[in-house]
Amino acid sequence: MKTLLGKVKGILDKAIRRRSQALAKPFAVVDHLMHYGQDYGRQPPPKNLLDLPADIQQWFAEDVILPDQILHELTAVRVSWHGIVVRGLQLFVPSLAHHTYADEFTGTFLVRQWLSKSLASDKVTGLVYDYWAYSNYYHWLVDTLPRLLLLRERYPDCVLLVPEPVRSYMKTTIAALGFKAVQAVPRGYFVNVQKLIMPSHIAPPGKQDPGLMRQLRQELTKSVMPVTIAAASPGKRLYVSRSKQIIRRLSNENELLALLAQYAIETIYFEDMDFEQQVEAMQNVELLMGVHGANLTNMLFLATGAKIVELFNQTICNPCYFHLASNLELDYYAVPCAPVIGTGAAHIPNSEDILVDFAVLAHTLAHL
Repeated sequence: MKTLLGKVKGILDKAIRRRSQALAKPFAVVDHLMHYGQDYGRQPPPKNLLDLPADIQQWFAEDVILPDQILHELTAVRVSWHGIVVRGLQLFVPSLAHHTYADEFTGTFLVRQWLSKSLASDKVTGLVYDYWAYSNYYHWLVDTLPRLLLLRERYPDCVLLVPEPVRSYMKTTIAALGFKAVQAVPRGYFVNVQKLIMPSHIAPPGKQDPGLMRQLRQELTKSVMPVTIAAASPGKRLYVSRSKQIIRRLSNENELLALLAQYAIETIYFEDMDFEQQVEAMQNVELLMGVHGANLTNMLFLATGAKIVELFNQTICNPCYFHLASNLELDYYAVPCAPVIGTGAAHIPNSEDILVDFAVLAHTLAHL
C-alpha cells in the first residue's frame, strides 16, 4: 500500500510541478542589501591536525566564502509551520534550508496551503527559521539567531513567526535579542502574511559569520547571566554525555570514565538542565569535550581561548563544530572515532553510535 501511495504521489508531484512552471509568476519581492559577503579563506586548522589521518585533514581545509546579507521583502505570501514560503503554486526557494530540498516542497506540498488550517498576519512579519531549525537546537542558535540579528537592524518591532511548540530556548533567545511580538504557528498550519521580511541565510550549511557569532555570544550571555560568575581556578573541564540520547552515543562511555578522572574531567548531562542552566554551566570552562551533536552548540557560551575536543564518526564529514569553534576563537581538537555499524536510524544521517580509541584520546588530552 505504501508503495502504491508513493507512486501516486510521485505522479501528482510531477503534474503539479509542470502546472506550476506553466503558470509561473515572479514573487513580489524587494531585496535590501544589508552587508556584502566576504571571503574568509581557510580557518585555522585543528590544534592536533598532524595527528589526524591525511583524508580527515582535508575536511578542515575548505575555504569559507559568505554570501551577501539580504533582507527579502515579500507581499501576499503564505508561510508554513516549518518556515516554507509559497504563493499559489510557487515556492520561494530562499526560504529553504538548502536549494536542493526544492523537490520536497513543490508538487503536492503546495496544495496543502489550501487544505490546511490557516492564520493571518496583517502586520509587518518576520521569518528567520527554516525546516532544519524549527525543532533543532543547533540550527536555531547557530543558523537562525544570526538572521534575527540581521532582521533587528531594520525591523526591531516586527511580529516574529515562531514554530509550535515554542521551546523555552526559543522564547529566551528571542527575548534576549529584544523581540517582543511573536506569533506561534501550530504544526500543520499556514500563515497568510501581507508583508513578510525574511533575512537571507547568513552562511552555507555548516559555516557561520564570525562577527555575528561573537555578537550573539556577548548578547545572549549578558542577558542570561547578568551577574558575572567569579572565575574558578583552574577552569572547569567538562565532558558532555549523549548517553541519554537515542542516537550517536559513545558506545564505550562507561570505560571512558576512568580516563576522564585522570584528567580531572567531569561528566555533565545537558538534558537535565534548562537553557539558563546550560549557559551558566559554560561559564569558566577551560575544556569542553563531547560527541558530535547539539550538545556542542553550547560552546557558544565559552570564553575566548577555551578548548574544544570533538569526538566524531570518522566516516562522516561534517565539520560544523570546527567552524563554530574557530569563529568563536576557541582551540579545536578533533578525535575521529569508529562507527558502530547497525546502531543508527536509517532515516537519520550520521546517527550511528561511535567507539573512541582510548590511546588516541589520551594522546590528545595529554597536550591540553
